[in-house]
Amino acid sequence: MVLIGAATAEEAAALRAELHRGARAHGRDPGQLRVLLTLTVDLDAYEGGPGALAGLIADWHRGGAVDGFHLVPAVPERDLERFTAETVPLLADRGPFRTAYEGTTLRDHLGLVRPESQYAAGARARTGAGA
Repeated sequence: MVLIGAATAEEAAALRAELHRGARAHGRDPGQLRVLLTLTVDLDAYEGGPGALAGLIADWHRGGAVDGFHLVPAVPERDLERFTAETVPLLADRGPFRTAYEGTTLRDHLGLVRPESQYAAGARARTGAGA
């Protein structure tokens, strides 16, 4: 998982593509990389507030600019409650917000496979198991 900052969807998409190229160049599966945009949420700063934020999130996600968001409330005691009460239902209606989770871990929720433990691989090599 990589957290990025970007001012536009195009900038975020370019960063995501660059990270995927880097993963591929290092022998990693880019499909196992999740790129999240860190976004400070000040609902008073958006025209139409929660609805405008929901639209921005849905557009960026649908367009493939990012895989998800790391949202930071500008004023937690104000923005967190408004976000959960007003923006989340709009996102759930538009599709990018999950209403159920199949797994129990963050890795499960992100759809990432669990890599083999380096210790298990080392133990097999020392004992000759799995060869």
